[in-house]
Amino acid sequence: MIGEITLLDIFGASGLIILLIGFYLEHFRQYARTHFVFNLTNLIGSAILGIYAYEIGSNVFLALEFIWAAIAGAFLLQYFLKEQSTRKTQPAVSRPHPKTGKKR
Repeated sequence: MIGEITLLDIFGASGLIILLIGFYLEHFRQYARTHFVFNLTNLIGSAILGIYAYEIGSNVFLALEFIWAAIAGAFLLQYFLKEQSTRKTQPAVSRPHPKTGKKR
């Protein structure tokens, strides 16, 4: 129905807006496709739209959003594993003391 907006419509629109924010940021080179924020917006937006698709009974739309969320989730997992391994392999940084200027 045109003219009657439900809470479900608002919920679905919020997922769409989140996806579009991620697309906008990537498109205008704010973030790369492998960046945490880009994939987080894709995961959250597609998860919301997946719930919306389920609620409206659109199985094809639901499958699309499930795949989209899975890919974004895989990239986020890869990001976290890479960050974790980078932190373990980096040597401790020796910083100068703020008052004396000598390295600790």
